[in-house]
Amino acid sequence: MTDSPPGHGYLPQLAMGGLTPPRRIHASSELARPGYASLSKDEFEDDGETLRTKVRVLLGLLKTSKAVVAYTGAGISTAAGVGDYATAEDSQVAVRTPGSAEPTDPDAPPKLRSPYEAQPTMMHRVLVSLWRLDMLSFWVQQNHDGLPQKAGFPQWLLNEIHGSWYDPSNPVIPMTGELRADLFQDLLEWEAKADMVLAFGTSLAGMNADRLATGVAERHQKLLACQGVADAGSADAGGLVICSLQRTQYDHLASIRLWAKLDTLAEVLVQEFGELGAELGPAAGPSRATYPVEAFVSNRRLLKERTVDRENDIYLVPYNPTTGVRLENHESLLTDQLCRLDLSEDAQVKLTQGLYAGDTGEVVGKQLEGHWKIRFQHPLKPGAKLKRPFERILGTWWVAAAVMGRVPQIPVVNV
Repeated sequence: MTDSPPGHGYLPQLAMGGLTPPRRIHASSELARPGYASLSKDEFEDDGETLRTKVRVLLGLLKTSKAVVAYTGAGISTAAGVGDYATAEDSQVAVRTPGSAEPTDPDAPPKLRSPYEAQPTMMHRVLVSLWRLDMLSFWVQQNHDGLPQKAGFPQWLLNEIHGSWYDPSNPVIPMTGELRADLFQDLLEWEAKADMVLAFGTSLAGMNADRLATGVAERHQKLLACQGVADAGSADAGGLVICSLQRTQYDHLASIRLWAKLDTLAEVLVQEFGELGAELGPAAGPSRATYPVEAFVSNRRLLKERTVDRENDIYLVPYNPTTGVRLENHESLLTDQLCRLDLSEDAQVKLTQGLYAGDTGEVVGKQLEGHWKIRFQHPLKPGAKLKRPFERILGTWWVAAAVMGRVPQIPVVNV
């Protein structure tokens, strides 16, 4: 694949010239994602005024688009200390191993003892602010780190398409693995109805999920081409917006192409649109954050009614006790019609869906943040009788969503 000069996007107000080209801030002859449709690890950055100009255009489109989807990759989490595949080791945004970063370097990502300690970045928090202002409809997350939920984004509006550290029914998918069928169907539905996609921190190197970005981009370009036709619809939608330091194979499909660190972009968004700052949640430092169930339930009366034993983590939820599927008319069910979900230590559970559906496990404790640790017995390979223990984590936001009946199926039920 041939590297092309970086541009600003195909929208007329950006493509007609006058904006300063992004400058190269890192040179590399290596491929960002060897074996995939990626370009070199060269990195580029907009100057401050150019970035601010493009942010104003972006905000205008966010305000007029009707179905905005965030599509985020590893680049959104590097500032949180979570490593990625595509960043060069000597890049300004590379995650350092413990002991390698200068303690006086203000831009160095935090050094984590465990990736579970990672906390949301500024961009995670700004995306949540966009959702609170009804300017973001859905989020497709390629990462596994739970940072959108920690920032306050609801689990039921999130598709963790490549797996999650905090969902035992959705383990991380290897490069050669298959996407979970229900999550892929969900992706297809949003590909069809989204009118704007924010591809932030993703290399767009040819993953199946990239169709979300390309599908919306191609539809937007056709819409612009038909603007003069009476029934062509509205061109107020934003199409595909890409922000990363490295080039991607789909830059030519971007209505707006931003070259910036994502947290820098987030800060400019807040500066240009003050309401985002007003909705911005507080930042949390590693090892100090906790995420109790009540942090994710807005209806405190409902939570009280459906909490059997808060100290021992026993709840009532409107789900089938065998399949974990949400019950019909769940909003009008009486307390005695609900399913008991017991996550106390030593409680026995089974997985309801995914690769290991039906496998059983035992609650063995909780992480410092409050998430449950469950030791499952998984077969060594599909169909094998011999099993081995494997510890997985259930995020507290899943229980909050279950109490409220917001997700179609919960990851575990008791046995």
